[in-house]
Amino acid sequence: MIESMSYPLFKYFDRDFLQPFLTEIEKSPNLQLHWSEPTLAVVKTETGFRIETADQGYESDLVLTTVNVHPRLPEAFAVFELHSDQTIWTDAYLETSATDIFAVGDLIQIPNAITKDTVYMPLVNNAVRSGIAAARNLASKTTPFRGGLRTVGTQLFEWYLASTGLTESDRFFFESPIVCHAFTAASSLFDPTQVHGKVMIEQASGRIVGAQLLSKANILEKINLLAFAIEQQATMEELTQKDFFFHPRFTNVLDQTFIWSGSDADET
Repeated sequence: MIESMSYPLFKYFDRDFLQPFLTEIEKSPNLQLHWSEPTLAVVKTETGFRIETADQGYESDLVLTTVNVHPRLPEAFAVFELHSDQTIWTDAYLETSATDIFAVGDLIQIPNAITKDTVYMPLVNNAVRSGIAAARNLASKTTPFRGGLRTVGTQLFEWYLASTGLTESDRFFFESPIVCHAFTAASSLFDPTQVHGKVMIEQASGRIVGAQLLSKANILEKINLLAFAIEQQATMEELTQKDFFFHPRFTNVLDQTFIWSGSDADET
């Protein structure tokens, strides 16, 4: 695996938060990881491929490229007003500059639900939701698209990883100071599997603006609660007062961790 950045998944996670995951995969005998190596060229050879990086070259039977998504517009789409990144301009209802024609998904910029500016955020969940909003507006423009938070969840090897909203690295693009709370808890009263969490909070208002979760227990669904809290501009104090049900067999300790984290978490 060859990555031009100093660690993987940099758009969604802070490096210090990913350390338990990175430490484990870097010990794997089946993985060869090369960080901070920009790929310059991939050349077809008689036996496979040669990958040329800024540091050296590698021979491989197969190459899978995972580069940044960007719109590839047919010439006919030139009739639409475009942004400088070649995404199609739309109004709040996803109608383009051509009357009665709407654009959705990876073709457009969408509102960032936290900063309120429009950004290119190519994710399947944003494509589905923008498609639903556009469908509702075909007959009459009544439903503005609210945008997204960059909410993701996945499983890599034995780890579950989830993120939403701003990361700590994004603090330089956010107008107000951000503080971070990190916590670790058992998955449940019957499962000691650790859950690592990190919550980004706007210092002045106390509202949550980002969250990251990491565990070998399946905690992916919990990122939806945190994304909803961000969309509602909920504060950490309000989240700690959330009425979670409690049953010793079924309750996920992570729900209770939100109550404790307001006072017990480490601030960074």
